[in-house]
Amino acid sequence: MNSVQSWQIKNWEYLTQLARNNTLPHALLLHGAKGMGLHTFAEIFSNWLLCASKPDSTPCGKCTSCQWMLAGTHPDRLIITPDPSSIKVDAIREIRTFSETKQHSAQYRVIIISPAEAMNKSASNALLKILEEPFPNTIFLLIAHCVDHVLPTVLSRCQKIHFPSLKKDVFMAEIQQHYPSLNAETVGKLYDLSDGDAF
Repeated sequence: MNSVQSWQIKNWEYLTQLARNNTLPHALLLHGAKGMGLHTFAEIFSNWLLCASKPDSTPCGKCTSCQWMLAGTHPDRLIITPDPSSIKVDAIREIRTFSETKQHSAQYRVIIISPAEAMNKSASNALLKILEEPFPNTIFLLIAHCVDHVLPTVLSRCQKIHFPSLKKDVFMAEIQQHYPSLNAETVGKLYDLSDGDAF
């Protein structure tokens, strides 16, 4: 299974602590620039929420829930993405069907919407109605790279978790770890071009 990146640890520790304290809000908006690994973070966090063991770091990878995740067949997780360029109302309506099926996890169902700004107006309004009367034991993870393009009333129903751009030293260390053939000067230029958002 994938692991949480170094620049995501602070948010990871915050969210997992909320879950352990049973104070996790029913809707979270993970927002930051493209290239910050938000979708992967949401997938790992959803895996952890559904993991039977819930270790301190990443999901255990061994329990039945983790095996379902590895196979891409977990019955308690729904991922909604654009088809092909936008998220339409029919995709949001699937949430009701999903939430009415038998729950297999002991604690949660998880719904990931990525990216949230891809929802058209009808889809956003349909989601708003669901968030106003949330289903029990259901956690929504919305991902947004441009918060201004998400319906304000949807934003108001979510707790916002910001993923800031990388500092230069972190960016350079991560890039050089994955691409050791690149010299420091080239990596520095990449950072300047990307504002720390390209990893």
